[in-house]
Amino acid sequence: MYKYPDVFDFNSFLISMFALLFSLFALGAAAQGATDKKKAEAAAGRLFYLINRESANDPLCTDGKKLN
Repeated sequence: MYKYPDVFDFNSFLISMFALLFSLFALGAAAQGATDKKKAEAAAGRLFYLINRESANDPLCTDGKKLN
């Protein structure tokens, strides 16, 4: 639009952006069934393990060194 302001208007820009958005949505929906179920379950298991584990450092602890 900046390079050719007389050729393209803002409405044409919005139409192209909506087309890109909907095509990416359709691509994502099509790719949903293309995953390997065992790999996805293993990855989810690792993710939940990391979320549920107790951290070595406690951010709410008041002990330790403090900045002066």
